[in-house]
Amino acid sequence: MTPGDKTNTGSTLDINLGIPQNQADDILFPALNAIRDNDPVFWHDHILGAFRDRRFSSAGSFLFGMEHHVDLNETPNLVKYSKGWLMNMDGMDHIRVRKALVPLFSKASIDRYTPLVEEIAVELVDEIARKGSVEYVMDVAFQLPACVITTILGLDKKHLDDIKRWSDIMVITVLPQHLSRENLLAGEQALAEMNALVLSEMDARRALPRNDLLTDFMKLIDNGSLTLDEALATLQIVLVAGHDTPVGGLGRAHRDQPRGNAGQIDCRGS
Repeated sequence: MTPGDKTNTGSTLDINLGIPQNQADDILFPALNAIRDNDPVFWHDHILGAFRDRRFSSAGSFLFGMEHHVDLNETPNLVKYSKGWLMNMDGMDHIRVRKALVPLFSKASIDRYTPLVEEIAVELVDEIARKGSVEYVMDVAFQLPACVITTILGLDKKHLDDIKRWSDIMVITVLPQHLSRENLLAGEQALAEMNALVLSEMDARRALPRNDLLTDFMKLIDNGSLTLDEALATLQIVLVAGHDTPVGGLGRAHRDQPRGNAGQIDCRGS
């Protein structure tokens, strides 16, 4: 199959996954189906060894991809902290870190933030009502999760624009199809800025603990459940995923809502 072809002639059962357009569903799945239907399944005892080789773990493969675009000495934060992102951890380290984090994200822990989230939602709706119009993506889909994650962590809302910028950069940085020197160096800078903010806030919490998620992370560091680097890596994910995933979900919900003649969302139901 030549790159970009949407049909498989059967002459060549191959697809270049390094080409972004080949990762589209209407190209990728037919190609994989054709390979499965027409090519034999190959097996060798050494394959199991490859599956167990930590160099081919999520973190290892990310670093391997990076090496083709930058000198890893130029990206010390990405090299260091990508290994500590929970989705990249394996074995006992993954189990240990996950176990330490479970109490922070249990229903009881999250329920204590419910009044704060409701207050933020009411403030946003009141502001929309005051203006009389809304640009949904920026005024709701971005503002609501961004305000919630900063409030839960105990961060000042003046950091909202930075969090959006860091999140946008990091989402691009970690996608294999977007690996480039420019994107990796931008991701390195974003991590450095995130760490600087979090470390500054941690110093403030040591002087004056608060009822927020950042103080909870400090307790995990102090009792030995997490190292400082593991806490920083996890907070990077909280900042990025806590913003990017809800924004995408809210944006899709908005897109799928029925609209009136003026383009307004009809929330009254059918």
